Amino acid sequence: MTYTLADLIDSRNRGLYESVAARATVVLRRAEGRAWNEERVGNEIRIGYAATPARQAAFAHELLHARLELDGLAKPQFIDAGAIGKSVIGSVMADLIHRKMIEPFLALGYPLSAFLSESDADLLPDLRRDVKRAERDSKLRRALITGVSPGVLYLTLTSPREVNEEERKLIKRFRLVVDPALTTSLDALITEWQSSASLDLRYPLAKFFKVCGWPPIGFSNLGTSEDLITPDSLLPTPTEASEE
Repeated sequence: MTYTLADLIDSRNRGLYESVAARATVVLRRAEGRAWNEERVGNEIRIGYAATPARQAAFAHELLHARLELDGLAKPQFIDAGAIGKSVIGSVMADLIHRKMIEPFLALGYPLSAFLSESDADLLPDLRRDVKRAERDSKLRRALITGVSPGVLYLTLTSPREVNEEERKLIKRFRLVVDPALTTSLDALITEWQSSASLDLRYPLAKFFKVCGWPPIGFSNLGTSEDLITPDSLLPTPTEASEE
């Protein structure tokens, strides 16, 4: 299976494609797995494609990734003095980026069900396992749970995608065992990030780990201590940060 630009451009994503192509060279290549992907290398935007019925929507999704990067969004380096793994931080970054993309995606006219690829959307087995684990942890502790793992699970449960009836029940079950202070703070963080013009991921990332009670971590765009933002820093809002 090979896609050309003619296969991927439609009336909804044409303007987006043209705006990205005016700033960088868009290169198509076949993805190694089932998931679409995007990578900026110099002046090239390399988009890896996979077979999907909603190929124009998937192309638009990757173009929105590219536009954010061209506008200045970058994945910061991190310094972790604790035991948080790269996969956890990568998951939080991906969620925050997707939340920045969802409104522009829907504004193009695509349905919410097309926002994630089939491979990304197949979350149900992991959600069943993780909610069951959260319920077990709460029962063992005899308390509502909080921390990084529940925080990541909450982001996943509420990520921008079409949710089926079983997932709604899983969200309801999770809310019964998680500290509402955690979910309320995360909801506020998400709203602030989505409504802000800032593309500086250091701030929402540091705030996520602050809310989850994990201070020994820092994020830097330049790899310098002067550029480092930590949960213990005095954090301005993303809007204030964008004005600096």
